[in-house]
Amino acid sequence: MLATILEMLLPNDSFKHYVKMVIGLVLIIALLSPVMKLFNTPVDEILQSISPPPQEDQIKNSLNNNKKVIETNLNSYIQQQTAVQMKNYVQKELMDQFQLSIKDLDPQIDPDSTESPVKSVKVVLGQAKTKSDSKANVEPVKEVTVDVSKEDRQESNQKKQTAAESGKYQKVQKFLAEKWGLSSDKITIQVEGG
Repeated sequence: MLATILEMLLPNDSFKHYVKMVIGLVLIIALLSPVMKLFNTPVDEILQSISPPPQEDQIKNSLNNNKKVIETNLNSYIQQQTAVQMKNYVQKELMDQFQLSIKDLDPQIDPDSTESPVKSVKVVLGQAKTKSDSKANVEPVKEVTVDVSKEDRQESNQKKQTAAESGKYQKVQKFLAEKWGLSSDKITIQVEGG
């Protein structure tokens, strides 16, 4: 606007020609000054000013968090389904052979493992319910007498009974390891109430 006003104020002679040329050069320099600043600044500063806004970092973080949540849920689902399949696979034979049932099964899964995804299994066993148990036969209370001289015999009988039970649970552990295709040391057995 200043250049246009200056042109109108000048008289119509040869001097006006020179003034137009100088004003044009000043306008060209004014328009090119931002471009010239680009050439004077280092390339690193130019690239940093062009970098994406920080919102993309927030989006990436949100996506990564959502990905972790999905992977955790997927691993939990895989672990749960593995437990159900393992339990169903051996439940009937376990009841027939040992009169035991699986009350709880907790497999530890390693989804990245290609050889054997099951790292370890915790099994809680309980007595299998038979048809006679479901009728709930109630017997009257019997009289109990305690004889101190018989305590030693009772303790030895209890030790024999616990040794027999531990042998039974070792057989169960070997049975489960064989059925599931795992080594016995990966299976931990707990007895319900014990």
